[in-house]
Amino acid sequence: SLARLMPEAVVLQIPRGAGEVVTADDLEKALADTGEEVRPGDALLIATGWDSHWDQPDFFSGSPHFRYSAVEWVVECGCGILGSDAANWSDVEEKPSFFPMFFQSSTLLLAPLVNLTKVPVPRVQLIVAPLRIRGACASPCRVLALVPGPAKG
Repeated sequence: SLARLMPEAVVLQIPRGAGEVVTADDLEKALADTGEEVRPGDALLIATGWDSHWDQPDFFSGSPHFRYSAVEWVVECGCGILGSDAANWSDVEEKPSFFPMFFQSSTLLLAPLVNLTKVPVPRVQLIVAPLRIRGACASPCRVLALVPGPAKG
């Protein structure tokens, strides 16, 4: 549904360098640091800062990646979308790969994103606008994170 592409999102700042990993423990710590909670249907966006390598030769090959435990944690939380600025998601050394488990879930994958480290608050309204391509399993998307303004009154 269209609503699935406009969820609230929790943005976690988990800085990572080349080849470093994101674990379930990292997600839990970063979430606790924000004081937020992840509710079923929320998007979870992981800002590693790797988008700063966008034009570098190591953008894909050196990218931080996710441990099985992290992706399993996201799926178990019922996240509707998992997004990150990482370009290469899985550790080829880790067996089993999390992709079969992930793709059997209803969680959507959104990557690579840019400018997540510039999001100033941990909860935003997300708008994901994919191209409508019949028969495709993926699409380029325009993604916007709407930051709440000050309360009026």
